[in-house]
Amino acid sequence: MGYEPEGLRARQERARLDLSESLAGLRSDHPDLEIRTEVVDGELAEGLLEASSTARLLVVNRRRTGYAGLLALGGVAWQCIRSADCPVVVTP
Repeated sequence: MGYEPEGLRARQERARLDLSESLAGLRSDHPDLEIRTEVVDGELAEGLLEASSTARLLVVNRRRTGYAGLLALGGVAWQCIRSADCPVVVTP
């Protein structure tokens, strides 16, 4: 499998659209709230930790369910909690 820049661009554009749709209500309800999004290619935790150096808050999803769906964090959320340069909120 080779590098597919067209496929990558299509995935990034889809991600931008998904982000925009997901945040539309929040932005509408809270117009003074600064929400910064960025779509990048690469290791997720690495990108989030880099972004945390200039962020005031990092919000990530826990993504993994453990015993009865309780208290289990995915690897990315765990890395962010341990290493981010700003406060981290983990959503269910």
